[in-house]
Parts: sequence; structure tokens; C-alpha cells
Amino acid sequence: MKPLKIVLLGILLSLLHFNSLVAQHNVLDSLRLALELHTAEDSVRVRTLINLSNNVVWNDTEEALKLATEALDLAQNIGWTRGEAFAYRQIGLVHYRAADLFQAMEMSQQALKVNETLGDKGFEVSVYNNLGNIHSDMKQYEKSLEAYGKFLQLSQELGQKDGEVIGLVNRGLVFREQRLYDKALLDLEQALEIAQQQEFTYFEAVILNNLGLTSRDAGQIIKAADYFRNSSKLAGSDNIMTLSSSLNGLAGIYLVNNALDSALALANRALDLAQQVGSLEQERDAWKTLSQAYDSTKSYQKALEAHRNFVSLRDSILSEENKSELTRKDLQFEMDLKQAVSDAEIQRQKEFRNVAIVGAILLLLGSVLGYFLYKRRRDALELKKEAEFQKDVAQNQLKVLRAQMNPHFVFNSLNSISDFLHNHDVALANEYLIKFSDLMRMTLEHSEKEFVSLAEDLEWLELYLQLEVQRLDQKFDYSITVDQNVDPENTLVPPMILQPFVENSIWHGISSKKEGHVAINSSIHENMLLYSVDDDGVGRKRSASTKKSHQRSFGIRITENRINILNSLKGTKASLELLDKEEGLKVKVWLPLELLY
Repeated sequence: MKPLKIVLLGILLSLLHFNSLVAQHNVLDSLRLALELHTAEDSVRVRTLINLSNNVVWNDTEEALKLATEALDLAQNIGWTRGEAFAYRQIGLVHYRAADLFQAMEMSQQALKVNETLGDKGFEVSVYNNLGNIHSDMKQYEKSLEAYGKFLQLSQELGQKDGEVIGLVNRGLVFREQRLYDKALLDLEQALEIAQQQEFTYFEAVILNNLGLTSRDAGQIIKAADYFRNSSKLAGSDNIMTLSSSLNGLAGIYLVNNALDSALALANRALDLAQQVGSLEQERDAWKTLSQAYDSTKSYQKALEAHRNFVSLRDSILSEENKSELTRKDLQFEMDLKQAVSDAEIQRQKEFRNVAIVGAILLLLGSVLGYFLYKRRRDALELKKEAEFQKDVAQNQLKVLRAQMNPHFVFNSLNSISDFLHNHDVALANEYLIKFSDLMRMTLEHSEKEFVSLAEDLEWLELYLQLEVQRLDQKFDYSITVDQNVDPENTLVPPMILQPFVENSIWHGISSKKEGHVAINSSIHENMLLYSVDDDGVGRKRSASTKKSHQRSFGIRITENRINILNSLKGTKASLELLDKEEGLKVKVWLPLELLY
């Protein structure tokens, strides 16, 4: 089973988003009122603009950018350097929210440059964390490691144990992405030790789950099972995504050890939790575990249903982009909640001269809060839209090609009818037209389908061959064979995929001879369906000398395009082989084995 990746390198997921919406609206109302009442162009208005930008960024990036830009202009006009640094950082976060990574990086670097005159390490540590996130999203892992390393170093210098835990976990997860499992485990174990010393129970569950996932990736199954068990025991109702991941990881290990009842129970529980918090990635993995478990218990109907759900979710997510964000967002969210309580207390106790410091800390809280809400929402929507768009494009291309195939076939068939009418009596022409109408009805039915059963496709081919045999006065015969290992009713093929080659065998291979034979066969070889047509005609070399064969068959070009699109859509290795013989030609069409059930 593909491992669930809970963390996207440093941004905490909003597990408490649903419980904090009312409080969030109250904060927004208070900030808007404060901005309306305080019209003086001073540092208080700068702080209010930045805080308001931070609170609207996940819903309206345009308004958030407008507010942050106004804050920057005002800070520069009144000569407030600290406000200028905070405004640059906020603008960087807004650009990150809008997926403009290059602008986000530029603004973050500008924030560091302005901060050089201030020497504020507390501000600097937050910017390095943001830069680490940006580099990791851009797959620039070495630069990400460098930024997280500075974040970790500054957190240690400032004595911020929660920041130290986040830095170790972030760096460990980058190592895991690089498959440097020894380094990843070392950082995660050190983070766990600090979390346990500081009694960060919430952090412990998240770290234990990542230790389980990393140990499993490294092949340490026994350790992975222990980590998953301990994580599931610590994860509470405010840590549901971690609990779902741990339970599904443990279910996978039970499945490997053939403890099927335990595997089913844990996987079902993991599925319920994933659906509760709307995690598509974890729901996908839970369905996959259930499909395998049901299959092992011979509950084939349930296995089929679970597999369909798994495939549906899998196809909605782009695998290269699908890096889950739970652990890092859990860690940073917990840190920000503690900072929010501390900041509120400081703000009540200190005089106005200390408001700038409090504002900076609140800005950090709001920036991270806005970011993790955005990231969760953006990833789910964009992955789903991208996957659906790519699938629609490929399917529409296939429909266009099938639409091109039909008039081409009709054109050739009408030529056959015309030849027959010129050379035969009316009664036989009538019989021919009846068969042709049946063939056209089947053609129209098949043209709207992406796949038909092998039995239906062979029925269509036999009717087509009967017409051609009649047209050529029994000049050739044919045979259709299906190997014993093929179930034609359950095996699916693209409709009319073999027709252009059968047509070429008759028109270009056999029509110029006195007699001939066309053989159609289907068989299965290593998860691939071999669909072939073999004739004893004149062959390609002699056929190429005729006038009507100077250009490649239009139908064959369409078939090659259909195979290419099928490979792109399904990620398969369908192919076409043309094998010249001493007399005749053999065409092999290799298709991925698709079953109805």
C-alpha cells in the first residue's frame, strides 16, 4: 500500500478549523471595526491592516494583498522599519496562498533584508520556516533543508522547544522524501524525546505516526507496528487525522500478517475518521486496505465495491502532487495556539508601548493559521480539478477518434455494397443490405462506449467478415479463436480496435489472390491481452506496389492514435506490432487486461 504522507514539510493542518469558525468571524468583525475607527496613519493602523489581511487571506487573496500592500506603504511613509518587515512577510504569505511561489520567495527574502537592521531573531525564525515551506513545494529539497536548518538553529538559540520539535520533524520529513530513512528516523526520534520531556502529548501522537510510516518505508515492520499502536493511543478527538492514519497503517501490517479480522476492523475505523474530517488521501488508502482485506476473506462483492471507491479517489488525486500535510500542520498549529494564549495575556498586562511586540506575535499566529487553512482547501480542490480535467481531455480525444473511424468504415462499407450491386443479383444485394444494417446498428452502439466486451467485439467482427466474404464471392474464409484462459464476456477491449487490420488483410492482402484465409485470435500473456489478425495474403511489399496502397491506411493511423491516448489516460503499455511473413502479414495488438468485474 502506498504510504500516507501526513506532513507537507512544515505547515500544520487545521484540525480545529470546524470548531474555530465562529471565533474567526468574531476576530474579523473586531478588526474591521478597529480599522474603521482608527483613521490615524500610525503604527497601530499598520498592525491592524496586517492582522486583518492575515485573517482574510484564505477566503479572499485579493483583499488580503490590498490590505498588506496598504500596510507596507504606510509603514514606509511613517518610517516604521519593523512594520515594513512584517508587511513584506505578510505579502509573501498572501502570494504563497495564491500559489505564486516566486513572488512569495522574493517578498520573504525582502522581509529578511529589512530585518537585518532590527536583529529580531523571533521574526527571523518565522521567515526561515516560510522559506523552507516554499522550497519544499518547489521540490528544492537542499534549499528546503538549509532553511529548516536555520529555523531549527534559531529555535534552539531562543529556547523555543516547540519550534525545535517542528524543525526536527520538518527536516526529518525532507529526508524521508529523499528516502534517507536513517537520517529521517534520527531526527524524528530526537523530536519525540523532546516532546515527551516537555509533555507535548499532542505532538507525540503525530511524531509517533510519522515514525511508523518512516519505519514501514524502511522495512522495519515490527517497529512500525509499535509506533502505530502508541500513536493511536495518544491521538485524541482533536487529532483525528493522525488517529486515522495510525489505524490504517496498523491495519496494513495486520493484513500482511493475515490477521484479517483485525485488519478489517481497524481499516473501517480509519475510513470513518477520514470521512469525518474530509481527508481524501486517507480515505483513499483506507479503501485500498479494505479492498485487499475483503479479497483475502473472499468477500468479493465487498472487495469490488471497496476497490471502485479506491480507484475513484485515486484518479482524483495527482500522485506526484499528493504530499499530505497533517504532521507539520499539527505541530505548528499547536505552537500557535500556545502563542495565542501567551500573546493575549501579554497584551492585557503591558502598556501601549509593547503593542508592537504583541502584534508581531499575533501576526505570526494569523499568518500560519491563514496558510494552513488555504493549503488544505487548495490542495484538495486543485488535485481533483486537475485529475478530472486531464481525464476529460483524453476521453474527448478518444471520442473524436472513434467519430473519425465511423465515417471511414461507412465509406468503405458503401463501396462494398456498390461493388456488390454492380456484380450480383437483387436478392443477394437485399440480404447484404440487411446484414449491413445490423452491422451499422452495432457500430453506432459501440461508438459511444469506451470499452465493450470481447464477445461483443468478436460478434461485430464476424458480421463484418460475413459481408466481406459475400462481397468477394467466397474468395476467402476466416476463423475466430479465443484461448481457454480468456473469458470473452468479462474481458473488455476498445470497440473496433482490430477492424482496420482485418480490412487491410482483405482489401490489400487477399483481394488480389484467388483464395485466402484470415485468422483472428485472442489470448492473455502476463496481464496483457494479445488481440491479433493473421492473413496469408500478398504481404506488405507486394501490396505497396499497388496504387491504392501508396499511403498508409487511414484506419490504422486512427488506431495508433487510440493506443497512444489509451496509454496516456490509463498509464499502460499498449502497443502495436506488424510482422511480415513470406506470404501475408500478422498484426499483434497488445492491450492492458481490463476486466468487467
